[in-house]
Order: sequence, then C-alpha cells, then structure tokens
Amino acid sequence: MNQPAERQSVGRAAFAGYLITAFAVLAMPLFLLAPEQRSVYFWYKVAWMEFLSVVVWLYLGGAIWSVTPAIGKGILGALSGYGLLVFCYAGMSFLLVLLGNGLGRGQWVAQFGLLLGFALLYVTLDFARVGAVVGTEPIPAEIRAPLELAAMLRLHEDRLLTSSSEAGIRRLCEAIKVLRERLQYSLPHVGRLGQVQEYHDFVRQTEAFCADLQGLPVDSPEQGTVDRFRDIATRLAGQSEQIASSLKIRPS
Repeated sequence: MNQPAERQSVGRAAFAGYLITAFAVLAMPLFLLAPEQRSVYFWYKVAWMEFLSVVVWLYLGGAIWSVTPAIGKGILGALSGYGLLVFCYAGMSFLLVLLGNGLGRGQWVAQFGLLLGFALLYVTLDFARVGAVVGTEPIPAEIRAPLELAAMLRLHEDRLLTSSSEAGIRRLCEAIKVLRERLQYSLPHVGRLGQVQEYHDFVRQTEAFCADLQGLPVDSPEQGTVDRFRDIATRLAGQSEQIASSLKIRPS
C-alpha cells in the first residue's frame, strides 16, 4: 500500500471511530433524560463532550498515522507524552462536565482555563520534541552518506593492496585510507550534512575519484598517474575536514 492510500485508510478509521463516539455521546443523555430535564446547559454539556471526542480522536488518528509504515513523522518518541496530555485533559474536562453543576457559569470559565493550561503544556512538549530531533535528520537518499563513500573507497583500497606491492601504490593506499577514515570518523552521518552544498560537491568528486580508480592499472602504473591519484585523495581528505569543521561552527 502506498503512502497516500495509507493516509486515507487511517483517516477513514479515525473518522469512523469519532462518528461512533459522537453518536454515543449524543444518544445516551437523550435516552437517560426526559425532554423537560434538558436545559440550555444540558446542550452546552453535550456540545462540549462532542468537542472532547474530536480532541481524543484527533490524537488517536494522529498516533496511528505516525506509526504506519512509510509515514515517517519523527514524533514516535513523544507519542506517549502527547497521549498523557490528551487523555488527562479529556478525563478532567469530562469530570468537570459531570460534577460542575454547582459552579454555574463558573464551570465554563474553568473549562476554558483547563483547555488553555493543557494547550500551553502541549506547546511546551512540542518545543521539547522539536529540539530533541534537531540534527538527527537523515541524509537524503539521493546523496551518498559518508559511510557509503567510505565503503566504496575501502573496496579500491583492498583491491590495490592485494594486487600490487609497488611503492607508489602503497603510498596511494595510505592516502585513500586517510580519506576513508575522515569519512568514517570526522563527518556526521545525520543532520545538516545533507543540506550542505559543499558536501554535495564533495560526494560528486569522490564518486568520480572512485570511478577513475577502477581504471588504474596495478601491474605497471605510471608514477605520474599514481602521484596524481594520491594528490586527489589528499585534497579530498582536506575537503572532508573543512566540511566537518564548518558543521561544528555553523549555527543550527
């Protein structure tokens, strides 16, 4: 099932659940109370309980939508906190509807005060969630991550080491190793890296370097060619270090 279809399925299920709840909220008081007992405040209470049903089902639908495969919301770790807020608010507001007859209009002041308080708690929790996930965004799939580039370099490094004992090739492999280790240990694997244009350029250059290495003869390579490859590896290692440094000082 694709993502739009999953969204529609979750939305339909949540809406159906809300309709069932809304019907029960409306039907039960009508069955329990005679028409002469239904004051204006009675209909206010029914309307408020319908509002609470909307709040609860918005959370339930959002929670199911968030854990559905192919839908990445980045809020899974905060779902329990959101749920605690929603259900605590709905429960306290429902009790106030049932037990607040003696408060008169003061009940509705209390209801809106309760709503405002929990809304502020929700905003605070959402700020905390956003702050917790800053810097953990995955690198876009169309851009190779540092570990992918390091794996490509490792393949060429191993091929060259096992195919030739020539001194120039050994020095080239040392330069490739330095570049590979910079990629593995200096660059982050998540966060702003995927948004940095310098890293995009670096990826293209490293991919081109690997493609050129594939055609490097290991039996009797020209020393000038080997030196050129070593210089490229050294330059790329320097670029990776510059990118890592810029990420450390760049504001979020």
